Amino acid sequence: MKKILFTLAGLALLTGIASADSLSHYEIMFKSMDQDEAGKVSANEFFETWKKNFKQQDENGNGVLDHSEVRDEKIFQSFDANNDDAVDADEDHAKRREHFAILDTDHDGSLTLAELRRRAAPSTTEARE
Repeated sequence: MKKILFTLAGLALLTGIASADSLSHYEIMFKSMDQDEAGKVSANEFFETWKKNFKQQDENGNGVLDHSEVRDEKIFQSFDANNDDAVDADEDHAKRREHFAILDTDHDGSLTLAELRRRAAPSTTEARE
C-alpha cells in the first residue's frame, strides 16, 4: 500500500495534477524520502528514492521502463527523451534532476515539506479554474 501511495503521490507531484485531497500524500512521500529524518530531503536522498522507484517500476527487470510499466502516456513521453519508446535509468535520472531543480525553490540543495506543498498549491488552484 505504501508503494502505491508513494508512486501516486510522486506522479501527482511531477505532473502537477495534485489536488487538495492529495496533500497528505506529500507528507507520506516526504517522510519516505527523508531517510535520516533531518526534516529535509537532500539531493542524494531524493535521487536514491527515485532510483529505487525506477527499479520497482521495472517489472520485467530489463533495465528500461516501457508503456506497460508507465501507464500514463503523458508522463512516459516526458521521460522518454530520445523517443525510443523506452525510458532508461539515465533518462529517468535526467528528468528527476529537472524536477529537483524546480522543487528546490530556495536553491539550497535540499527539499522541505513546505517546498513540496508549494509545488502542489498551483495545481490545486488550477484544478478549481
